Amino acid sequence: MLNIYVYINKILILLFCIFTFAVVNIQINVMKKIETDSKALSSYLANLTPNEKRITLDKLEDGCKVPRYTLYNWARGLARIPELHKSKIEEIIGCKIFVDVL
Repeated sequence: MLNIYVYINKILILLFCIFTFAVVNIQINVMKKIETDSKALSSYLANLTPNEKRITLDKLEDGCKVPRYTLYNWARGLARIPELHKSKIEEIIGCKIFVDVL
């Protein structure tokens, strides 16, 4: 009877390790995606003149219905850019800057 509890305990520990690894792996992938998207947006904005950047940020603010600080957080990688907003950003600026991951 004791052996059954030992095996069950080992199985539970193994399942916990697998689950923990999966969660960590998902978090790493999300962080990489945030970094990739923020670099794409910030490099696009960095190539604009100050006046063009202000106008573009105004358009993005109106089009995405988010405050200016959210746009800065997206560009700095402090917040994830939602998929719907990515397509809206590309529509507003008129070019594709984000990489699609299937």
